[in-house]
Amino acid sequence: MTDFLEPIHSELILGRRQILAARSYFDDLWGSQRHPIYGSVDLRDAGWKMGIVDTNAFPSGFNNIHPNDHAALGGGLRDVLRITAGQHLLLVPENHTRNPNYVDHLFALQSMLLEQGFVVSIGSPFFPDELEILDGSDEQLPLSKISYSVNGELLANGSSVDSILLNADLSEGNIPNFGQIPVRPPIALGWHIRRKSRHHQILDPILSELGALMGIDPWRLGPLWETSEDRCLSRSSCLSEVAALADQLLERIAEKYQSEGISETPTVFVKNDRGTYGLGILSITSGSDLLGLSQRKLNRLTYSKGGSKVEDFIIQEGIPTRLMHEGEVAEVVMCCSAGSPRAIFLRASRKDARSNLNSASARFIPLPMNRCMMPSLANFLAESAMLAMSRELEWP
Repeated sequence: MTDFLEPIHSELILGRRQILAARSYFDDLWGSQRHPIYGSVDLRDAGWKMGIVDTNAFPSGFNNIHPNDHAALGGGLRDVLRITAGQHLLLVPENHTRNPNYVDHLFALQSMLLEQGFVVSIGSPFFPDELEILDGSDEQLPLSKISYSVNGELLANGSSVDSILLNADLSEGNIPNFGQIPVRPPIALGWHIRRKSRHHQILDPILSELGALMGIDPWRLGPLWETSEDRCLSRSSCLSEVAALADQLLERIAEKYQSEGISETPTVFVKNDRGTYGLGILSITSGSDLLGLSQRKLNRLTYSKGGSKVEDFIIQEGIPTRLMHEGEVAEVVMCCSAGSPRAIFLRASRKDARSNLNSASARFIPLPMNRCMMPSLANFLAESAMLAMSRELEWP
């Protein structure tokens, strides 16, 4: 794909026949399926396997993409948003307003939309009236005052809003009163409803068919996984049950490694089945690692964004990364709009190759898409994730 990525997945480079088969496959699958307005996909590449780590319906990090790709990403946003009437968009952000990197993301997203001819206000019904600006890394972002007319119409600085671009993942379950205004992405993709296990249930058949078309073992295209059920944490036996599931999954991974001649230590991530921002994640190599957790680590595992309650876990095969940048391990983040990957950056860290890299210590490296060998397997995996995310709900 690039100077950094090309040596990494050399075992999974696609030929022309595979590319044409995959492209035709996706064109048929999309059909009348609605394209998500945007999203991001975290990918890990072990060389012998590439897999989707997370699929985010309310992405951040657009400040980390290369400036050359702003037009492409913004063009995809325009293509989806133009189905709603009017030009005045209200961008509703997350509530964690003290994160300057997130504010930089809002700056970038607003800029892309302005370049596409939209009028863009930024504000939230959840923000206090006295909050007028957000502090970015280098500049301050002005906020619009949100109010309602006597008829219940949503207003931004007194002006009518035509449509909503939601960038808050609703982890806490709070649903803003948007009235009858069109909202993208749909509120039902918020983490108060969405589950990672549901996403993988839909994604797995897509990857199986894609692998069959391209002559690639589907195991090389995504992680194996298991999930706890029925609100596991409500039972005192929950950790023991999750530990048993982890051991079963680790055994499956070990058997696959042995059959493929892979000399790696099987690892799994135990994650909150809902939620994002790298919270509530633990890497283990044995179920006993869970049973021996200190209270501090157990609290970290069961902590979720906004303090929302963790109920179930997904246990996901850990894919080590062989991608390096300036002496640090790295993973790929594909930024998508209108269902397609249109920008890319790296997330790099001084952690080891099996660790969760989505943490405060991570660095971000923009990569221009025109330096990539397109289309690549990473592109098709990202598009698979967008298709699966679209199928997670019934569109209004």
